[in-house]
Amino acid sequence: MTRIQTQLVNITVNSPFCCNRKLIPFIFICLAFLIIYPVSSVAQAGKISAEKKEIIKASLLRSPQFSEKHNRNIAQRMIDVYKAGNPNLSPRAFQIVIEEVRKNNRKLLEQIIPIYDKFFTLKELRNISAFSNSKVSHKFNRVMPLMIKQEPGLKNPKLSAEQKANIYKKYFTPEELRSVSNFFNSPTGRKMARVGPQIEREVKQVRQSWIQKSSAAVTKRIQKRFKKEGIKTLP
Repeated sequence: MTRIQTQLVNITVNSPFCCNRKLIPFIFICLAFLIIYPVSSVAQAGKISAEKKEIIKASLLRSPQFSEKHNRNIAQRMIDVYKAGNPNLSPRAFQIVIEEVRKNNRKLLEQIIPIYDKFFTLKELRNISAFSNSKVSHKFNRVMPLMIKQEPGLKNPKLSAEQKANIYKKYFTPEELRSVSNFFNSPTGRKMARVGPQIEREVKQVRQSWIQKSSAAVTKRIQKRFKKEGIKTLP
């Protein structure tokens, strides 16, 4: 692996958008970080019904890892590596890099899709989709990261249930809390909580493995396009 390839791997693996759970919307704490099948089993995605695949893809595309902000962050950090070799790098280079980053991220998304089929039925996915599109879920998506930052006591294992409830009441109405509680006490919500820890462990490992395997190919495609368009990475 070349020096540039090594730097690009480090950029992607260490990106705050990849592994920082504080950036994950509340609804995806149990949902978005699902176990990813080994690459050899990706072919099973073709067996998933069209409706299931659309629900899964829509859910994943709302998560930070597959956002345009994430793509642009990674692309800019890669451009910074190239600019270290050529400060006068053509502005066209960024467009090429972000196109390849998007393409690579979508391939990762396609690997994740079969996992939802493994863990959730179509009915469960419909329930998850309905809740994630509700007003209360959108509010939790906005407020939870702020609440975690402003209320460090939430992480204290000695905090009583009553103390935690008082913190939540500062940010949400009783009706909103009841709605969220009803979902996560439903069979689908309990299932999400049950498989969550296993999901998070395995997805991190597989995601990093994917980055290691794909970074060289991404770099090669970028450099090939640079050469074709006469973009120099060295003065």
